[in-house]
Amino acid sequence: MEETWLQALAKMIHGIYALTTSYRDEINAMIVSWVSQISYEPPLVMVAIHTRRYSHRLVEKDGSFALHILDRNQADLVSCFKGPAGLLKGFPFLTQKTFSAI
Repeated sequence: MEETWLQALAKMIHGIYALTTSYRDEINAMIVSWVSQISYEPPLVMVAIHTRRYSHRLVEKDGSFALHILDRNQADLVSCFKGPAGLLKGFPFLTQKTFSAI
């Protein structure tokens, strides 16, 4: 496994994460607190998303998401992604496929 993956997975012991996902022109973000590493090779993680969440529908349609590990000094970002639809208003974003297990 690449050293960068090992470093990223080592930071996932506990914390708060922002999950972003999109499908066509729809994009959404949400806070997730339950994340688990499930494989080293290939590097895979698992997150829990309630089926009633808007992000769940987008992940289901597109089959992908990005997980962002928030640092302690980024606590103010948590409120930006709370609620029924974290729409990323005012945040620049880039969509690209970096890894897919599907």
